[in-house]
Amino acid sequence: MIPLVKIGLSVLFLACLLPMPYSYFQIVRVIGLLGFCLLAYDAHDKQNTNTAIFFLVSAIVINPILKVPLGRNLWNLLDVIWASILLYQLKKLRNEH
Repeated sequence: MIPLVKIGLSVLFLACLLPMPYSYFQIVRVIGLLGFCLLAYDAHDKQNTNTAIFFLVSAIVINPILKVPLGRNLWNLLDVIWASILLYQLKKLRNEH
């Protein structure tokens, strides 16, 4: 299930680079918050403290309630960084098995 969450979040974040309606970004914030919280819990459960902290900070940044105003360019950069990290983790996990 965790690999599907990472793939889904990566696709959502990369789609943010396209011209989308504002409602799409609102949905991404909600799904991103839930996804990052799930990933943080999973990382904590596997005793990966640094990864858990990264996902918790990401959840705080993307949360839809207390919005962090970063501007379009910085959000796009974050979207690419998040997608890259999630996809890198998937590749790393696949190579380990």
